[in-house]
Amino acid sequence: MTTLTTEQLAQLSVMRAQAQADAAAGIKSYYKIYAQIADWLEAAGTPLTDTALRWLRGATQANKGEGAIKIANDTQWKGAA
Repeated sequence: MTTLTTEQLAQLSVMRAQAQADAAAGIKSYYKIYAQIADWLEAAGTPLTDTALRWLRGATQANKGEGAIKIANDTQWKGAA
């Protein structure tokens, strides 16, 4: 199990405040938080096959508007019209 340091928690707090400000301006940036946590897990030696790490990588792509989830959502949306 990986535990975040005080410094990492402080960094996440700053990133969250920035993501909230970005969201108010219509900018997507929450994905940066997911990516950062995933990077920390990888740096701590978490296997790439780890479920939490894979979820974070998927959430990064989805929140960034990329990847398989984005493609599936676009396809479903077009099919609903």
